[in-house]
Amino acid sequence: MTPSEIDLLRQSKKSIADYVQKELPGRLKQRHLEHMLIKA
Repeated sequence: MTPSEIDLLRQSKKSIADYVQKELPGRLKQRHLEHMLIKA
């Protein structure tokens, strides 16, 4: 893989992680699964 391909993968991985961090709490609340967010 070229360095630019690797960078692209890293970027998309980060944007997926950012999206999940932002969306997950609301989605779980809709399904009454907020307790899944409590970190041990």
